[in-house]
Amino acid sequence: MYSLLVNVESILNSRPFNPLSNDPNDMTPLTSVHSLVGKIFMDIPNPNVTHLPEGRVSIYQRLQQIPQHFWKRWSFDYIIELQQQVKWKASQEKLQLGMLVLVRDDNVPLLKWRLGRVMKLHTSKDGVNRVATIKIADSVLKRCFSKLCPFPMSE
Repeated sequence: MYSLLVNVESILNSRPFNPLSNDPNDMTPLTSVHSLVGKIFMDIPNPNVTHLPEGRVSIYQRLQQIPQHFWKRWSFDYIIELQQQVKWKASQEKLQLGMLVLVRDDNVPLLKWRLGRVMKLHTSKDGVNRVATIKIADSVLKRCFSKLCPFPMSE
């Protein structure tokens, strides 16, 4: 039980608050772990066991499965909560060039947050920005605003 609580605590403390610096090449976010440990928390990767049926897993696999289920649900809900919920007619753009954003991705491993830097905003025919080009680690992607959210403290 204690092991599960420690895993849940590390998941909650891994959530990013704000960019650590204004450097456009720095994708490191400020987290609670920085206050507690003083550096980025590195976890030993465990195999994904969320797809295994509960009745067919060992106790060890079940102890891995519970935090993975919690991570999947909590990280999804956290990003949804951060996203701006406005009607499609309203023009309230919060994304700006150079801004570090969280990218909604369902396939991110435990304790990893997909971060990107906004490189370009694409204007549609009606003059509204709905898509952004973002730099993620070593690649450049186009994502719609519904998959991106700014950090809560950068607003």
